[in-house]
Amino acid sequence: MIERMPAVMPFVTMIRRADGSVRIDAPAFASSASASPLMAMLAEVAKDKAKGGGSTLPQMDGTFTLHTDGAILANNTDEGARPDPAGQRLDWKVDARSAAMPTALIRLDR
Repeated sequence: MIERMPAVMPFVTMIRRADGSVRIDAPAFASSASASPLMAMLAEVAKDKAKGGGSTLPQMDGTFTLHTDGAILANNTDEGARPDPAGQRLDWKVDARSAAMPTALIRLDR
């Protein structure tokens, strides 16, 4: 896998870099994930089921949380890192309006 160029739509990717840091992306937790061909196909199936009284796709509404004892080098949370018993924690609110996927860069000790 090449960083930032997934061949499939992964839920979460963790790419280790040569400097010992790890980039974490969670593309499935952004509303832009619904623009993928797979999600479009699933939406059509859900519409067909809804017409027949079946269930529809669930709406995304929750939190994506990352716990780490590594050094957080970068992230795109609204609040930044918070203390956690394991070290630090990052929280992203994810819902249908979440345009950007959760992403963080963390340095891990070797």
